Amino acid sequence: MAKEKSVEERLRLMQSLIENSSDGVQISLESGKLFYINKTSSERLGISMEEAEQYHVSDFEKIFDSPGAWESHLSELKKTNSLTMEGFNKNQKTGETIPVEVTVKYIQINGDGYVIASSRDISARKKAMTEKERDSQLLKDAQKMANLGGWEWDLENMTMKWTDEVYSIYEVENTYEPDPNENLRFLNEEGQIRLKNAVKESIENKNKNEVSSKLITPKGKEKTVKISINPIVEGEKTVRLIGLIQDISLQESTQKTIEKQLKLQQIMIDISSTYINMDIKDLEKNIQHSLEQLAQFVEADRAYIFIYDHENQIGVNTYEWCAEGISPEIENLQEVPMEYMPHWVEKHLNREIFGVPDIDELDDDVLREIIEPQGIKTMITFPMLHGSDLMGFVGFDWVKEKHQYSEVEQQILLIYAEMLVNVKKRTELERSLIKAKEEAEAANRSKSEFLANMSHEIRTPLNGVIGFTDLLINTDLNNEQLQYVTSANTSAHSLLGIINDILDFSKIEAGKLELEEVETDLIELAEQTADIVKYNTAKKNIEFLLNIQVDIPRYIIVDQIRLKQILVNLLSNAIKFTEKGEVELNIGYEPVDEKEGKFTFTVKDTGIGISEEQKQKLFKSFSQADSSTTRKFGGTGLGLVISQMLAEKMDSQIVLESELGKGSSFSFSLQKAFKTKSEHQAQTEFTNIKKVLIIDDNKNNRTILKDILGHWNIQSETVDNGIAALTLLDEGAEFDIFIVDYHMPFMDGISTIREIKKLIAKKELDRQPKIILYSSADDAQLDKHVKELSIDVKLIKPAKISELFYSLNKLSNNQIPEEFAPNENTPLGVQNQKPANAMKILIAEDVSLNMLLLKTVIRNYYPEAKIIEAQNGQEAITQYKKENPDLIFMDVQMPVKDGFEATREIRELETKTKSRVPIVALTAGALQSERENCMNAGMDHFLTKPIEKEKLLEVTELIFNPDSKGEEINEDIFDKSGLLKVLGGDESLFKDILLEGSQELKESLNMLQNCINQFNESEIASLLHKIKGIALSLKMNKMAQKSESMEEMHSKAELKEAFLELEKCYYSLSKYIKSGF
Repeated sequence: MAKEKSVEERLRLMQSLIENSSDGVQISLESGKLFYINKTSSERLGISMEEAEQYHVSDFEKIFDSPGAWESHLSELKKTNSLTMEGFNKNQKTGETIPVEVTVKYIQINGDGYVIASSRDISARKKAMTEKERDSQLLKDAQKMANLGGWEWDLENMTMKWTDEVYSIYEVENTYEPDPNENLRFLNEEGQIRLKNAVKESIENKNKNEVSSKLITPKGKEKTVKISINPIVEGEKTVRLIGLIQDISLQESTQKTIEKQLKLQQIMIDISSTYINMDIKDLEKNIQHSLEQLAQFVEADRAYIFIYDHENQIGVNTYEWCAEGISPEIENLQEVPMEYMPHWVEKHLNREIFGVPDIDELDDDVLREIIEPQGIKTMITFPMLHGSDLMGFVGFDWVKEKHQYSEVEQQILLIYAEMLVNVKKRTELERSLIKAKEEAEAANRSKSEFLANMSHEIRTPLNGVIGFTDLLINTDLNNEQLQYVTSANTSAHSLLGIINDILDFSKIEAGKLELEEVETDLIELAEQTADIVKYNTAKKNIEFLLNIQVDIPRYIIVDQIRLKQILVNLLSNAIKFTEKGEVELNIGYEPVDEKEGKFTFTVKDTGIGISEEQKQKLFKSFSQADSSTTRKFGGTGLGLVISQMLAEKMDSQIVLESELGKGSSFSFSLQKAFKTKSEHQAQTEFTNIKKVLIIDDNKNNRTILKDILGHWNIQSETVDNGIAALTLLDEGAEFDIFIVDYHMPFMDGISTIREIKKLIAKKELDRQPKIILYSSADDAQLDKHVKELSIDVKLIKPAKISELFYSLNKLSNNQIPEEFAPNENTPLGVQNQKPANAMKILIAEDVSLNMLLLKTVIRNYYPEAKIIEAQNGQEAITQYKKENPDLIFMDVQMPVKDGFEATREIRELETKTKSRVPIVALTAGALQSERENCMNAGMDHFLTKPIEKEKLLEVTELIFNPDSKGEEINEDIFDKSGLLKVLGGDESLFKDILLEGSQELKESLNMLQNCINQFNESEIASLLHKIKGIALSLKMNKMAQKSESMEEMHSKAELKEAFLELEKCYYSLSKYIKSGF
């Protein structure tokens, strides 16, 4: 019993182990029917143990699907008793299959046969094997794609193994047995040496190595291979070498192709850049160089350019480059008839490339006869086409050996042919432009010379007419004579204005006009402009209004001469076309930032106006609104054109607003920097002026005056006639100041003032009101009334802000204002002052009329002066040597020697005498070039004919009386005692130093003037530093300070203006030296 129990227990244990095994266990009968499955098989097959008997082995094992498969398997199993195989278990519910490894045994129990199968899930193993196989295959594919093979060399057994790809690289059969020594013969000689050395170094030093070499396969194909070597070391010994071999022929070829294309692209970029930026004079050199670059790149032996002359039906070889040892053909290929080269012409006309790839394969005997004598083996030509025009072709020849040109080469060379077309067209255009420019410049020079000559020819007699009529007006004449002389003088000045208009227009049109922007008093400029035109408004009995925005910055940076010219032109034009009413100059301002503002200048009139059609002609040269305007009002029609040109030069434009019969408005704006914002001394308080009455029939004038007074914190009322003013006074109104217009309807200004005074006299006032009378004209009759009525102030319209302020300020303090301007007949700066000592003045002038005029003007103002005459430049030099004059007036155009040559010789003579005489140029040429020629010749000042006596006397006053009266010199200019102190009181040394220093100053100032004219900033700085040093040494403190301040100036206009101060200092010193110290 115990034994049986032990057997049963073992059986239960065995059954439990089988039941819970991780492997699937299936027992089937010989028929294939399932007899038993364990738990794992049940789960894997998707059937319960109770259902197992319903299934056949073939239901879940695919290998037994076919008829007889199970019987065959059973028969084999009975023979071997045991089998191991791989298969798949199929889940009956999900249809999923899993790979299994099955061990099968056949047993018999009690005569019945059973098949026991133990199946293990090998999914993970299969997946790993699949990935390994895939990786292995990928590696093989990658190696094949990369032409990369692996090798191993067993150094102990001297055997070598290759992967499949190595056989492919060497192009040998897989039956070939690799041998290290035999393999070397596939490499070229250089490669064999490098590989032997690398192998030796890897074995001995246990280092990795890599070599590249050319390899020749048994099939004769050349390849480039890269071989890597990696030593395997055991202990201290290298036992094996493993490595890779890669066919890099394609990479090498691709790299060479890329490098070649990049090089070609760079060549084309360089050529293109050169052609775009080249000067036309470098054309030949650059084309020759580009031919050489491209020919060398494509390894051609000859490159050339042919131009087709279709008119003469010839082709001309214009450019050619040849490699060393290649004979040129350019001399033999001049004027080749196009009928001799039909192949080229026909292809090129069809916009096709023409070439001969291999002369040996050429079957065209005619073509062979043309190119064979030139030694050509391969050639190609590219047409040069511009639209439909065939201009020529560019060609390349290979003489030494044949060449197979690539598609890329053809495309690049075709682009080069197009570049040549563009260069040729551009060159033709540039040459035509240069020719046109030269012709235009020649015409412009001719015009300038003509204008200069005509200016001289016209100005010379005009000089006499103006000069002598000026003198004649100041003599005793009866009324009729005075009328005739005044008319002649006015006509001469009109003619001069026309000439100046034409010259200005010519100068602007030629682009010769340069703006000189300097700090400008805008208020003063506006008032000066008003002074110029106010006489004409008074003469026509029209009102002239000057309306300046009260808070406008006073000082702006602008070309004051050209701005004034525009304003005078616009105002003159407005006055000319206004018969009644008023003309207004309005100046407004808008701030842009702290340093700049927009200044708007507007000229309005109530004249005839302009129609839309007439506006189109207005700014055109030598035209007016219509021909009837010219007949009625006169003029060249250039005034507005010049003004518009000047405005455009200042980055502006004149805008016209007008309506026929209702007047016009011309305006332009300038954005300019300003220096200070002066408000006409607005800080001053008019303590005794509380209220002002403005009596004027012109509404705009009343508004302007009211705004100005309001800005000064003065209360005012306005009325438009005298009667209204008297009514106010009757009603008890009181005023401190009456501003009364003279020209008013019903009751004029004088009558109004007379009645006002009567009314005031009846009132017992502590302080009598003051009266300001202002009028459009100044005449003797009005002055009598002023005296008669004890009028406090008389102003001329338009009332200037400065004059009005000055008058009110004086009246506020119970003072009588003085007159505002010097007598009109007295030139500014001279005012009847005459040099104390007699002077010697040399006049070099070949026209007797001009000589007489100059002598008369000078004698009138300097009766003690000795005048020396010279009829030409040579005589001027002779008289200079003989008389040693204090001043020379030098005409520029004279016979024998002109003024330039005479001045140069005089300056040369002065280098020996160590003195310098002022020379004033007299010229009819008003162009800037003539002025520069005068200064370059050594002249000091410049007067344009006709000579105006005021300008002439300004120059003489500047020269003879620049800063001091008599022979004493201001200490600021020259500190005599300071210099003597430095020299220890040595008078002799003092004189030597002064003379030497004066000469150095003279030379330096001459050079400085030339440098300023040319605006050579580096030389200007150097000379200013030198002049400052000399001035400090001579104790000329004012000159030293001025030189130092000029070093900070960077404007030509500022430097020119400051240079005059240096000149004044020098002339003062020169005069002091001439006086004998």
